[in-house]
Amino acid sequence: MIISSVSTLSKSLSGLSSIFGPLISKIIAQVTGQTALTAATEAGTAAQLKFNLAVEANPLGAFIAILTAAVVALGIFAKAQEEARKQRIADNQEILD
Repeated sequence: MIISSVSTLSKSLSGLSSIFGPLISKIIAQVTGQTALTAATEAGTAAQLKFNLAVEANPLGAFIAILTAAVVALGIFAKAQEEARKQRIADNQEILD
């Protein structure tokens, strides 16, 4: 009787295994995929935080760019003033001659 029950139980479990086996493997695949997604999300969050820090530091870069542009503009202005001064001297000399 016990052997018959064990045999029946074994056959039943074997049947369940064939039914739930693919389901279990799909659950394992889902858990694995979710774990990978979580790791990727955490890596993306860390990268976003670093990017945010770089953007927050950017006003200093903007200030340096504006300062550089001002120095270049001042140099162009000084060169134009020097050329205008030389032209004015040449014009005045022409009037005197």
